[in-house]
Amino acid sequence: YQRRVRGQMMRLKKLLVGAAVLGCIASSCHIKKSTSLDRVFSSFIVHADESQNLELKLVQIITRHGWRAPLSTTGSKHEWPCTVQAYPMLYVSQKGQETKLYEDFVPSTKKKSVSETCMVGQLTFLGSQQMRQIGENLRKKYVDKLHFLPPDLNDEDIYVRSTESARTIESAFALLSGLYPIEQRPKNSRIEVEIKPRADENMYPRSSCQRFGELYQEYKESNQYKELNTELRRLFSSFEDQDEAAVRYWSRASPPVACNRLRTMNAHGFNGHNLFTSEFIDQIELISGQYYQQIYMSNEVCRLGIGRFVNDLVEKINQATEKDSSFSKLQLFSGHDNTIAPLLNAFRVFDGRHPNMGSVIIIELWKDNANNQHYIKMLFNNKELILPGADSTLCSLEHFMENIALPLIPKDYYEECRPKKIIQ
Repeated sequence: YQRRVRGQMMRLKKLLVGAAVLGCIASSCHIKKSTSLDRVFSSFIVHADESQNLELKLVQIITRHGWRAPLSTTGSKHEWPCTVQAYPMLYVSQKGQETKLYEDFVPSTKKKSVSETCMVGQLTFLGSQQMRQIGENLRKKYVDKLHFLPPDLNDEDIYVRSTESARTIESAFALLSGLYPIEQRPKNSRIEVEIKPRADENMYPRSSCQRFGELYQEYKESNQYKELNTELRRLFSSFEDQDEAAVRYWSRASPPVACNRLRTMNAHGFNGHNLFTSEFIDQIELISGQYYQQIYMSNEVCRLGIGRFVNDLVEKINQATEKDSSFSKLQLFSGHDNTIAPLLNAFRVFDGRHPNMGSVIIIELWKDNANNQHYIKMLFNNKELILPGADSTLCSLEHFMENIALPLIPKDYYEECRPKKIIQ
């Protein structure tokens, strides 16, 4: 079995047929090629399968939204560029009611403004470009090279789900506009985006899970977290003699908040008082990565934080393996950093860095028609991952289910969420 899998992978690797640049073009997006952002804007490697036995059956794409404005007006002195764009034939299904985007659904209207054109947390014009480019490169892989999807949109081929956040909804629409531009959409075609009611949302950890809250509080009181925060403060304090007010502001931020704000400022050409170099931001990204890694070391935290979403993915994978079943070939889930980081940690393939805006997890389901066996391949920002216990990037579906995915799914989520500490 192992020799057969390795042989299949060698044939796949020999047929590297090209790459498409992921992300914004540096000259038009004001991103220096020398910055570490090139990691995020790496290419989607396109593999063609030489073996007639292997057939791609399903693609699940889990994204973090694109570049956004800050989540707070505090300390924001920049003119963030945002636009509200109309995406044709894209619908939102929320709370059982369907509305056409930008006819009845208007994002961010109740939030504070960080500039004349941007609400807090809104997808920026750069973020929209970023997600559209990702969609274009997905098209190059799954339409042009692998012929997995047809050139023109077939509504039934695409399933889309987003959290209720405006930036994730807009990011999904921007990606889809790259995957299927208007000229590739037949008349009267439409893509519906599912948004679950807030009480049922599971694409990120929920504060309503009291046991998760206990575990998170334990972590925040741990020496690990205190050491991480001390290192964060030390890094910012090195600039105190240059801008004391700025350092005081940044020193109050948590690792993820500091990382997110610095990254999006840098992407938009705002250098933070000219204090923060790309190398400095890299250090903050690693600290924030350690934050996520330390929290999700516990299997219990993984189960309660992201296990229900893993179950949603697993159910759709199982559906795709059933004979004569009807399912969408490409499934897009538009989420946040606390979708991507928990999922990578739960699968034990986290690279130790805070996932940037526009990060992409891809889960591919392959079938070997010679023996009727199925395999999982996972990629993160175009890097093929080797899942725990697998000896190549092709992991048997049986191993993936029994040893990786199913142990993450709570048997009774609400029972497991009950607090264990006795309140005095």
